[in-house]
Amino acid sequence: METGKKPVFKVEYNQKDIMRWISPYITSVSYTDNEHGQSDEIELQIEDSEHRWKSSWYPTKGDLLTGIMQ
Repeated sequence: METGKKPVFKVEYNQKDIMRWISPYITSVSYTDNEHGQSDEIELQIEDSEHRWKSSWYPTKGDLLTGIMQ
């Protein structure tokens, strides 16, 4: 039986890799490979019952969040 490859992705917040901080809290990842001429999409859902992402990590106008699928 052949197993599928596990997707590998990276998330940057203002050009800094934040995966080591958010990885334990990611509950789901979805990837949409859009048609030619449109940007692909990565959607992450992050568990935040302790409200740890509402302080300095909360995105504000002008912040850059980048997802890279490998």
